[in-house]
Amino acid sequence: MRVLVTGASGYVGSHVVAALVASGHSVRGLVRNPEKTGRVLSRHGSPQIEVVPADMVHPEKVAEAVEGCDAVIHTAAVVALGRNEAAAAAETNQLGAEVVLGAACRAGTEVVVHVSSAAVFSLADGAPITEATPLTRAAGGYAASKVAVEQFVRGMQAAGAPVTLLYPVGIYGGIPVELDQTHQALAYWVNEATLNTSSGINVVDVRDVAAAAVRCVEQQVTGERFVLSANYIPWASMGDLLDDLVQGDVPSVPIPGPVLRGLGRLADAVPVIGRPVAFPLTREAMTYATQNLVTDGTHATDVLDLDYRPARTTLRDALLWLADEGHLDQEWPGLD
Repeated sequence: MRVLVTGASGYVGSHVVAALVASGHSVRGLVRNPEKTGRVLSRHGSPQIEVVPADMVHPEKVAEAVEGCDAVIHTAAVVALGRNEAAAAAETNQLGAEVVLGAACRAGTEVVVHVSSAAVFSLADGAPITEATPLTRAAGGYAASKVAVEQFVRGMQAAGAPVTLLYPVGIYGGIPVELDQTHQALAYWVNEATLNTSSGINVVDVRDVAAAAVRCVEQQVTGERFVLSANYIPWASMGDLLDDLVQGDVPSVPIPGPVLRGLGRLADAVPVIGRPVAFPLTREAMTYATQNLVTDGTHATDVLDLDYRPARTTLRDALLWLADEGHLDQEWPGLD
């Protein structure tokens, strides 16, 4: 099949491209920077794809890219957890989804997959998050931009469009494109201290997200929704897990959830002076960190026959990448 992948030079997109090519599909990548795409895909063995230089918000270019494709996988998005970036993220993500998904459906594309985020779901009722969990009523930020897109895409589904939604949780492992916010946080936990606080972290391997997208294409899945979540790790257990993975003593500092949320609000309101905090210290990020719920990814295992990697494998691969790229402050025996 010929598949268009938007954001082909991104973290998720590049893994989707590699998985598609490995499965024998022909891939067309919509990217803003072809040079970057070459560098990123070289880490995946330089899979051969057709590169279309264009921004996802340009209708004419996107329509040209969609033409002749059997499926479209939309991974491109602006990720912004900071308050000052929220407006740009919301505008770009909303317009990009409207342009890409709209063009795919108008062209009669058989399968359309939109990679969303579990951040769209509400944490209010305390129950495990599934595909049926209500959407969050976040007033702003990254989650709000995702919810706006979510409402648009669900409207397309209700109208009969062949769009399937994927909701990955915290994505780690594989081959990161750069030091993103999740891997930056992981480096902080090993370099400085694990924050032993309330709640925990949901983890999924980027390669499993890519596998889910590919299986949607190959199985001709349309109109579905899948939470992608492999493991829930309580913060109280994270320090012990990291100790085991690096074969060392990673400090674990107990900090109450309300304190971290208060620091996040302060960081949103007051510019950081001096040494920057080496993890995403924002109100939104700290809310998710300290009030997160268990996410249930079993619908994807049942329908897509998806076999998630264990958290140990995913986090170890992430730590190996951090070590190789020089983001860890010391050498650890477990990462030799």
